[in-house]
Amino acid sequence: IRPLYVDCDTGVDDALALAYVLASPEVTPVGVGCVSGNVSAAQAAENTLRLLTLPGRADIPVAAGAHDPLAGVFDGGAPHVHGVNGLGGIDLPAAVAGPVDESAADMLLRLSHEHRGSLEVLAVGPLTNLAIALRRDPSLPERVRSRV
Repeated sequence: IRPLYVDCDTGVDDALALAYVLASPEVTPVGVGCVSGNVSAAQAAENTLRLLTLPGRADIPVAAGAHDPLAGVFDGGAPHVHGVNGLGGIDLPAAVAGPVDESAADMLLRLSHEHRGSLEVLAVGPLTNLAIALRRDPSLPERVRSRV
């Protein structure tokens, strides 16, 4: 089973992507990084933690990442598409875990060392966390198996 890092801005679309990842027998999610996009990075992390609580997968670490893009500022997301909370206004049960005490970029770099050559990256939101990780360590792609 392949280790997978997911980087997302958890709105409705990313919630579906996470559900597919959790249901896949081919990958094991080893971390989720959140970035501002559909919602703020903090709200995306909260949404992700709540979604992971539903199927009992609070063991998957979630890290909040970049709030603002590299150029400019976060524009407030897409509440007209995803609702104010990013999940269409659905109020999910409270998360049983909180975000880890590292940034999404730091998590990705750490996981790339722990799973050298086998880590796959699925980025379904803005690529800010990946850009920050690459700025910190340009050798990151050498340790990643696949970028989807």
